[in-house]
Amino acid sequence: MKTKVLLFLAVLSYQLLAISYKVAACPLCQAGATKRTQSAYLNTTVLLMSVPIISGGILFFWLKGKYGKGE
Repeated sequence: MKTKVLLFLAVLSYQLLAISYKVAACPLCQAGATKRTQSAYLNTTVLLMSVPIISGGILFFWLKGKYGKGE
């Protein structure tokens, strides 16, 4: 179980780093709004919305593993 969680987090981190070079959008720069910049803005928004959810999940599983074993 622990290995699977660590592997999942490693793959997720790699994916987030792999797409980070593509994210180059500014929400205020709509003057030259092309499909590419709109897509980058949307992807950045989704990424930033997912960070608290992923962090909360990591914290939940860490606390569950630490305190959920019942002594």
